[in-house]
Amino acid sequence: MKRSLKIAIFALSAVAVLALAWFALIAPRLQNLALAPKPAPAKTVVTPLSDEKYSALSLYLASPDSAPSGLARVELTLTKVEITRNDGRVFTVSDQSVRVDLQKDTAMKVANDLIPAGPYGKLKLHFAPTGNLMTDAGAAQIIFLPIQDVEVSFDANLPTSRTLAALTRIDLESRLGAQNGVATFTLPNKLTAETYVLGGIFKNSRGIGTAWNLPNATLVTAVKQDLNLDIAPPAALSGTTDFIPATATPNPTAPAVKP
Repeated sequence: MKRSLKIAIFALSAVAVLALAWFALIAPRLQNLALAPKPAPAKTVVTPLSDEKYSALSLYLASPDSAPSGLARVELTLTKVEITRNDGRVFTVSDQSVRVDLQKDTAMKVANDLIPAGPYGKLKLHFAPTGNLMTDAGAAQIIFLPIQDVEVSFDANLPTSRTLAALTRIDLESRLGAQNGVATFTLPNKLTAETYVLGGIFKNSRGIGTAWNLPNATLVTAVKQDLNLDIAPPAALSGTTDFIPATATPNPTAPAVKP
């Protein structure tokens, strides 16, 4: 009986010692671990795009191959061209006045200057409030532009040391009218553009205002006339279906080895 009591007392003492050790050593450490602040999540560092103008824009404006009977051309003045990068930054491409002739089967180069690299999606064209309408008979008439700002949308990523070539069209049909006895030419609010990224910087300010007779003008034919570059087939050309890329050539297979 005494021996059993001693064993029980010894066991209880051992349990007490272990309990004291738990509360004295292990429990505080567990509590500290639970209260320790969790590491903050790693922050994603976003490098801002550079505003250095190490790339270029070449903008062409064309008219479709139809015009109202008796209309020779519409003479407008482009006063400013702006381009908006996808980060919201707006850059002025040109703020010099350029005469624009909207004429059947004609394409013009209306802007060409340096811009920063980056993803772009919008151009804004600002026109003077008045222009001239020229008839086939040689008569001229002053016209008023109710809409003077035109937004041109596209989607292009312009790397450094490259040129973004873009072409947009303004049709002539159904744009002539009258307002309070004054002849008007109503520009569209929004347009789209064909785009292509050329593999180098092409800048020639003296070429701004040059016009070419190009029936059914496309960006491919405009770039050919301006720079003598062939950019077809348009693997990276958006906004046109005038060309279809050739079918890919299958990989050659090695001849079978005879046993």
